[in-house]
Amino acid sequence: FFVLMLQGLNIFLPSTRQLSWRFSLIFIISIILVVVPLAVSFLIAVGSKSASAKRSSFLLGPRILFSLIPVGLYLFVLSKIPLPSALATSDSFTSSLARLIVVGTVILGLLSGFGAVNHSWTYLPRFKQGEPTDKDIAVAEHTLHSVRNDLHDRRALAQQRANASDANSSWISRMINFRGDDLTQELR
Repeated sequence: FFVLMLQGLNIFLPSTRQLSWRFSLIFIISIILVVVPLAVSFLIAVGSKSASAKRSSFLLGPRILFSLIPVGLYLFVLSKIPLPSALATSDSFTSSLARLIVVGTVILGLLSGFGAVNHSWTYLPRFKQGEPTDKDIAVAEHTLHSVRNDLHDRRALAQQRANASDANSSWISRMINFRGDDLTQELR
């Protein structure tokens, strides 16, 4: 964001801003690719400090090496994601960014698809939880009655405003304000 503000104010040379942008992007990608998976893997392998911390301190070296295995597998699987032919000759930074975009898009697609399918199952008629009760019907009728009353009141108020503005306004002011007020727009 700061680099975009500098560009808008025409501060620094474009090459300097691009260098700053690339450094920031490399920093973020290195955190995503290495630091976060390594930290999670290390915390799972080593665990939290417990009463037996003195007893297991000599096993810390093998645990650290054990925590590198999932990160190495993760990076290996990430490197096997195929790239488009236009990016086949690009540097490792660009290819890793493209692969991260693919992984992120797949994860977002899976999450939204799962959410849509899961949400639709709740509204299928044969999977609903029984018939509506008398209380459900009473609540629905009360809500419908409230909505109808509110709509009737708003239409009456809009009609009063329209009658008052027609009497006090000229032809040109009515033509310029062709959209009407907010209440009229809401009722449409």
